[in-house]
Amino acid sequence: MSYIRALREVWKFLVKTSSSAIEYTFLDTPDKEQFQKILLNLENSIEYLRMLFKNLDAYFFKFKCDKYQKEIYCRIFYNEIECENCRKKHILKDISKKEIKKIKIYPIDSIKKIHKAFDKIRDTMVFDKKEVIRAEIVRLWKRIRDTILIEFDRVVPTKVDSEYLTEKDIAFIKI
Repeated sequence: MSYIRALREVWKFLVKTSSSAIEYTFLDTPDKEQFQKILLNLENSIEYLRMLFKNLDAYFFKFKCDKYQKEIYCRIFYNEIECENCRKKHILKDISKKEIKKIKIYPIDSIKKIHKAFDKIRDTMVFDKKEVIRAEIVRLWKRIRDTILIEFDRVVPTKVDSEYLTEKDIAFIKI
């Protein structure tokens, strides 16, 4: 029960922080205080989530692209992967020099990506392409939301309110 209570508190903070980050992208001339508050809340969110969740162990193949000699990491269950530089598709079973690498993964990485977007504008405090960054923050927020909501033991509603259903449709839904 204490886990759910802690998760609820973190959830409230995440909703507020993510909403503020999205709203920030609408500002034409944000001030330093607004920027610092969002950056601090994002940093706190990362630490609150770290308090609740351990890092996950993930196993990857590690090998080098022939052309660029750049290290490539690929999840073990993939059969092939494309090099992001040369776009060559590598077939994993054909690669002789590969090693299995254990990597610790932060479980809710999207919050870190939002933080990184804000950290990039630390000097100017303004996003160049506001619509693009706003869409990206919204996409990342949806990933955070979906991941966290699974952790809650939620009940199925007894009534449904949906613009996609008529009253007749709703009458036939079995809950």
